[in-house]
Amino acid sequence: MAVWRKIWQDSIKAGKKTLVQNDQKGKIFEEVKEEYPDDAMVIFEEAIAFDCMKNYKKAIELYQKAYQELPVKHWKENANYFLQKAIIKNTNQTIAKLTSYDAKSVVNEDEVIKFKLDAYFNLHSYYHLSENVRYLAISSMSRIDTESNMAIAIFRTCLEVALKQIYKKEFGVTDDELLDDMKLCDVINELDANCLIDDMTPTFKKIKGVANDAIHKAKVFTPRQIAETIVLFDYAMDFLDKKYKELKI
Repeated sequence: MAVWRKIWQDSIKAGKKTLVQNDQKGKIFEEVKEEYPDDAMVIFEEAIAFDCMKNYKKAIELYQKAYQELPVKHWKENANYFLQKAIIKNTNQTIAKLTSYDAKSVVNEDEVIKFKLDAYFNLHSYYHLSENVRYLAISSMSRIDTESNMAIAIFRTCLEVALKQIYKKEFGVTDDELLDDMKLCDVINELDANCLIDDMTPTFKKIKGVANDAIHKAKVFTPRQIAETIVLFDYAMDFLDKKYKELKI
């Protein structure tokens, strides 16, 4: 694993622990900073964690520092995007989530960025998700605009892992090999038949279908299709985050 990716992964893990423990003093991130002194990616992830905890004043301070110190242009732009949103939220204004309806008007790749970044932030806030699902979701979302097929394929993996963990919990499955061999569509149908995933079945099947197109057909997706898939995946992970919390997985 590249050093920068290890730092990023450790920072994402620290963010999850920070949210779980509501660490408003940033003690968990201090430990990461001791290992990676002054790394701007650590600062950026810490800013997101404080943003998720609604400590906007601290988040703004950290976003500003990250913006100044991040060496890569698109990460600087990401920090600035979140900074501007945190400034708005600090005035008690509510920012609505982007919807499938909003995605229908997307016509170019630049417009996809807003959907990507909003979902990237939202995925950080879903801290009840298992660590591996949350990291894969965040990591894949970060590259949805540049490596869309790979990212969408990972979306399917996140969905499958999460639903199988829920299935295992709900049905008391002890045979991991048997669970591994289950097809995603069968897991979805079983959970649906037992009224365990509310009305999410169509959303889950759409994500599975889009991912199959990405994997098996190497489909070239339009900006609108990418934006719509981002909204679907964000919606799915939001639901699953609540399910993890409910089941204490």
